[in-house]
Amino acid sequence: MPRVRTVPISWKRGSRFLLVGSGLLFLSGYWLLAVSAQSVSSPTIVKIVAGGDPTPIGGVFASDGTPAFGLGAHGLAGGGTVFYATVVGSSLSPAAASQPVTPNAPPPRLPFGIFRISGGTTSKVIATGDPAPGGGEFVALFPPATNVNGDVAVGAIVQREDSSLEEGTFLAAQGSITAVNAARKLAGDSAASVVSPTLSDTGEVIAKIPLQEDRSQVDIVRSTKTTASKIIGAGALSPTGQPLSLATAENSPPALAGNGDVIFRSDEGIFRASRTGVLNKVVSYGDVATNGKTVKAFDVPRTNTSGDVVFMATLDFDLNTHQVLQSIILVSQGKLTPLVSSGQPTPLGDAFTYVESPVVNHKSL
Repeated sequence: MPRVRTVPISWKRGSRFLLVGSGLLFLSGYWLLAVSAQSVSSPTIVKIVAGGDPTPIGGVFASDGTPAFGLGAHGLAGGGTVFYATVVGSSLSPAAASQPVTPNAPPPRLPFGIFRISGGTTSKVIATGDPAPGGGEFVALFPPATNVNGDVAVGAIVQREDSSLEEGTFLAAQGSITAVNAARKLAGDSAASVVSPTLSDTGEVIAKIPLQEDRSQVDIVRSTKTTASKIIGAGALSPTGQPLSLATAENSPPALAGNGDVIFRSDEGIFRASRTGVLNKVVSYGDVATNGKTVKAFDVPRTNTSGDVVFMATLDFDLNTHQVLQSIILVSQGKLTPLVSSGQPTPLGDAFTYVESPVVNHKSL
């Protein structure tokens, strides 16, 4: 059975952490840290980068402002640790670190970039102000995805030479940056709908692409440097004949299994789309887990090379106490198995208040 690990470290709810090989990568305040998984009761924590450290583009990494540090779909790749951060010069206030999301928004005052740390050296992958493919420059960047080769995929907003804004997905690989899907213009007060992509080890980028005519709907698209194909489109039907609401959880990227299957969430459930276009249900409302509890809600799915799926689910809600039973669910060979739930004891003797954001490794152990 695949192993799902959590480490009991005090952080604010919603903090991002990632399973990376034999340990975890996580954020604590304005520090990016790695923790050994040898012991959950006494983990070894190593600093990777922190606010105030110098950057390769001048200035220092922000220790205040939004966002200061972040992790994308994967934090550790063959090329090192990839993260995104705001950069602050000594004369600028971190409070100005905002990125434009509409054409009428002011340009950012502070640089924002995606960086890589490898062998103790920090290098820039891409930053606001860099030239963009097709002309103009990058003015906003969003959480990146990486693969074992060190390639980086990122959603971004580009300001063209005529001052118009376009959003798209870009791939940084082998020293060059390529647009991997058609750029979409932003007009008036249209909000950007850039979604963090998913990146396979073979260089395929999976992204949710909002429709130009109706930005509340999205297509899920598989792209490379030279090709693009729609995996599933707005208005597609579920295996039970229901129209799928693909715009749900727009900021959550699809998950990608080792065989190329794409796992995604919609209003109706979590589904798996194969390379040949076959759509199968992973879970939907009312499904029963192996503990006899029914699924009442579910969060963003994650998967591994074997195609096993994990996600946080709400299995029960007490109307009198307003207590919610949350569980980390593993879906493997058609079974919904709760692995850990809120209220269960932790290795430290206390109990889990809540559980969320699971990750699953790529070894079926």
